[in-house]
Amino acid sequence: MLCADLRAEAAAARTEAAAARAEVQRQRSELVQVVEERDRSRGRAAEAESRADALAADLAAAQAATSEQRARAGGKP
Repeated sequence: MLCADLRAEAAAARTEAAAARAEVQRQRSELVQVVEERDRSRGRAAEAESRADALAADLAAAQAATSEQRARAGGKP
């Protein structure tokens, strides 16, 4: 009887271990997806920041050119 009980416990433990491995795999997969999305978001943010910097530089150049043209024309800066 003791041997049968031990076998049953071992089988239950194997079943529980298999379920735990499956859950770990599911969570690992979910983590990979979250990390990939985070990395994509960071990439999009870096691109947006770069575009904003370029636009700011273009705006500053345009404002300087406008001020220079007004100064040459005798207008107010």
